[in-house]
Amino acid sequence: MRVNNDAPGNHADQAAPWVLVDRARGVQVAFLDTRDDPAGRLFGVYLATATDGGVSFGPNVRVSDGIHPSSSYSMGDYIGATAANDRLLPFWPDGRNGDLDIFTHSVNLTDFDEDDVLNDGDLDGQYDDHPCTGGGFMQCDDNCPGTSNPKQQDRDADGVGDACDNCPAVSNSGQSDLDRDGIGDACDPAPMTP
Repeated sequence: MRVNNDAPGNHADQAAPWVLVDRARGVQVAFLDTRDDPAGRLFGVYLATATDGGVSFGPNVRVSDGIHPSSSYSMGDYIGATAANDRLLPFWPDGRNGDLDIFTHSVNLTDFDEDDVLNDGDLDGQYDDHPCTGGGFMQCDDNCPGTSNPKQQDRDADGVGDACDNCPAVSNSGQSDLDRDGIGDACDPAPMTP
């Protein structure tokens, strides 16, 4: 099963996964990912979550505070993570300061972006299966679970909120971005050229 949800064939790399099961039996996979850098040299730390025992994963959420270089040293085979009290703490090395240091970021497992719209707002046990639309935010799932957007606006009604939609005026629920330039293929005049 593929856990990362970036566009297949976009030449982004994912590595160093760490898998854990939290106390609510959610499967959490933290991993390094180069999808945000068209050159493939910088990585972010992403999280994939399954609330159905690993049968399906919701949209990936970047949990690092940006994208960063590795360094000339090997970064090892895995990153790490632990969960406690509905929070996930992934740990990773990066070279943003010129050498490898260890970083972490506390992630709220019920509201990744802490905008008061729950990941699984309809409380059916699976997040991202009923995304908020039309600015509504009650009894629906956060339509941008990794980007704060308390108003849940979605101009193109594709189930992906404007705050994280890579093509907010054209429906593209899959968010394909083959050239990794941040512009969705559905509205990119040159989808294969960054």
